[in-house]
Amino acid sequence: NNYLVSILAVSAGQIDKIVIAPILGFAILGNYSLALQAINVSMLIPSIFYKYLLPEEASGSDTKKIKIIVVLFSILLAICSFIIFPIIITEFFPKFTEAINAIKIMSIVIIPTTIALIMESEFLGQEKSRIVIIGSLIYLVSLVIGMITLGSLFGVEGIAYSLILATILKTTLYATFRNRIRTNT
Repeated sequence: NNYLVSILAVSAGQIDKIVIAPILGFAILGNYSLALQAINVSMLIPSIFYKYLLPEEASGSDTKKIKIIVVLFSILLAICSFIIFPIIITEFFPKFTEAINAIKIMSIVIIPTTIALIMESEFLGQEKSRIVIIGSLIYLVSLVIGMITLGSLFGVEGIAYSLILATILKTTLYATFRNRIRTNT
């Protein structure tokens, strides 16, 4: 199961290049990739917390306070990304100004991604990796469908929205499974 989770994570990270370039063109792919890199920079700290939470969850430690802090911090990161990255793009990458709107849209994804990472650490700590596989598959399929449909309609902004929708879908699925597990125990 862990191997499949790793394969799905790598696939989700690379599928955009396979889908966007032939269907929507390299200009849109370039702007989307720049916007995604900016968001990935913002996700560094939540990703580090995920790596911290995973062994803590497996050992059964109480991590409620750290989870609250991480979610609040992700909200702050989303706000900062919304404000700071457009300024950086305008200053250092003036040929990629189309990416500014995508960055503003994609800044929102920091919050549900952080929440999904927290729930993934819970599931993996409880040895429920099948839930993570299901969530990753749904994320991947909805991302591809969204990129094709919304990307064709709205360009790079549509692809940014598809990233948000796929992440919210995965996070909602995790929350549903989490609630079912809690009510059954």
